[in-house]
Amino acid sequence: MKKLINTLKNRIYFDKKTAVMALIFGFLMGMSFVLGGQIEKYGYTLPGIGGKAKSFLLSLLLAIPIGAVSYLIFLILSGISFNKAKTVNAKKTFWGSFLAIFVTRIPVLLAYYPAVMSYDFGRQIQEAMAGRGYFFDYQPLIHTELIRIFYLLGEKLGSVEFGMALLSFFQIVVTSLILAYSVAVSLRISKSRAVSIILSAVYALLPLHTLMSVIMTKDVLFSAFFVLFICLLYERSVKESVCIDVLLVLTAVLNITFRKNSVYAMLFLVAGFLIYEKGLKKKLLSSAVMIVCIIAGIMANKALVKGLDATPANSTEMYSVPMVQFMRTYVNQTNNLTERQYEILYYVLPLEIDGLSYNPYFADTVKNFAGYRSFVWEGGLNGFLSDWIEIGKAYPNEYLDAFLCLNRGYWYIPDRVYAEVLGTGAEFGKGVLHTYNCTTGLGDKMISEHCYLPPV
Repeated sequence: MKKLINTLKNRIYFDKKTAVMALIFGFLMGMSFVLGGQIEKYGYTLPGIGGKAKSFLLSLLLAIPIGAVSYLIFLILSGISFNKAKTVNAKKTFWGSFLAIFVTRIPVLLAYYPAVMSYDFGRQIQEAMAGRGYFFDYQPLIHTELIRIFYLLGEKLGSVEFGMALLSFFQIVVTSLILAYSVAVSLRISKSRAVSIILSAVYALLPLHTLMSVIMTKDVLFSAFFVLFICLLYERSVKESVCIDVLLVLTAVLNITFRKNSVYAMLFLVAGFLIYEKGLKKKLLSSAVMIVCIIAGIMANKALVKGLDATPANSTEMYSVPMVQFMRTYVNQTNNLTERQYEILYYVLPLEIDGLSYNPYFADTVKNFAGYRSFVWEGGLNGFLSDWIEIGKAYPNEYLDAFLCLNRGYWYIPDRVYAEVLGTGAEFGKGVLHTYNCTTGLGDKMISEHCYLPPV
């Protein structure tokens, strides 16, 4: 114990940069708990200038203890020796990590054979069964086509279930390769075998990772491609080359075609490179590469719509937040609305339709009814922006709370709503990850599941 105390004393010193980062972290964590706690207790954050000032001061007070503890942790972590090696074998680490990750996923595949077919997969498999011409750009077309390829392969081999199992296996291989690559990159950065072993163990043994590998929603492959994109950004920071830039653009295309909102992350990177990179030439070149990534991704998606004879998606998906902000204002301020404000809300939302409701944590209960006001939402910002500003000026706290509630799982650590919003219970296959079979309602086209490893 005495030796440990002496070691800590030797490592505790004042570092201005670390202290600033710790205080910023402490303030953000404090604000998270203050605002999250208010929503959890009252259903809203404290309104008005006075309420926000009180929240700000409470966050500052919490920043002191949280920042102090964080500072000590940062110092201790920076001083821990991970037995850094003078030379590292990233190739050997890559294949060793891949094997460990891959092997641990096979029992999960057998337990949920042929795949976990839940949530958005239900819509996509029906489009895949119907064939090209029936695809809808609401879900990633590249993913729907991938499902269709393996569905047809299964039909040709005499078993649709086997086709879906092959798709699961393909997904396991792709995600395992990318995660192993991220381990190899972490080894090159840290020069520590311990770090690579810990990271491999997390990827291989954490149930969330292993189960996600056989879930057939687009988010799994998108997440893997996003990890690959981040790793390639690191590679580019170490050594600029045309080859890396080409790989970066191709990975960006995969990211955007699997998730259109990837464009926003890349726009932030454009700004980030303009600020972070040293020298005008590097700033412009790096930003230009990101712009090429964005343009290539958008054009690739347009090509998929045309090439697969798909129905283009409208723009309503982009406006979930303002829709929910309008709806929250109507629900919470009904008795305070002026005649003009009520007319605006009735204009932008189909308040006359049964079923339209407000769930603070789930946009679909409003978004799914946007078609009744297509003249508003399909016209882009021009269709609602002035009305959105007018209502927002009158009820800014409703707008803020609507946004915070929709994203609470990202910023409030104790939050469990993200895992409960669609229901819970192992018997229903719902919770943190949904494992129910959404093809059960397809009649004779249902894809059957079978558990070959019940203990898993």
